[in-house]
Order: sequence, then structure tokens, then C-alpha cells
Amino acid sequence: MRRHDSDHGFAAPAPAPAPAPPPVTPSVTITSHLISGGPGTARQEWGFTATCNVTCTSYDWDFGDGATSFDSRADEQHAYTKKGKFRVTVTAKRSTSGGDPIVGTLDITIQ
Repeated sequence: MRRHDSDHGFAAPAPAPAPAPPPVTPSVTITSHLISGGPGTARQEWGFTATCNVTCTSYDWDFGDGATSFDSRADEQHAYTKKGKFRVTVTAKRSTSGGDPIVGTLDITIQ
């Protein structure tokens, strides 16, 4: 049913469409948890999880101590055998056909 403006006989204009939301800036975050060992032990095993806010297909991990894991999954485990501060880096790939990789980092301290 058309609505008419009683003074001019014209149909009321359709409301303007809502603006499109801004594009999502791709990001990846890393969370960690201690699996075994603890402060003062010679070996600590840690679990890491990468979470993308867009669809990611594979993950390259650098654990900051020289160890790496390529074309891996979002959940990864790594054992540290030296004390120190390490920067864990994950590079998430968005697809096999393109899209810029997304990099996330997490600093951890092994005591």
C-alpha cells in the first residue's frame, strides 16, 4: 500500500538503506597454558591456541627458541628446555588461494 502526502499527492520516499558495516580487520590472538613441568623444572611443555577473527586455513608457528612448526593447526604444543623470555609468533594463512597472512605474537617467560 502506497502512502500519499496529502498536500502534494506524492508517495513518501523509501527510507535510506543502512550503511554497510566497516570491513573486519583480520587479527589472530594466541592463548597459552602450561601442560607439564613448572617453575624450576628442566622441561616445561606448553599448549598454544591461535584464534582468528576471520577464516584461517593453516598456521605457521615460531616458538621463540629456534623451534618451528609449519602448515600446522590452530592448537600446538611445544616443550621448552631453557629458562628465559620467548616470543611465540603464529602466522595464520587465510586461504590457499590468497589473502595476506595474519601475524600474532605472545611473550612468555620460562622460569
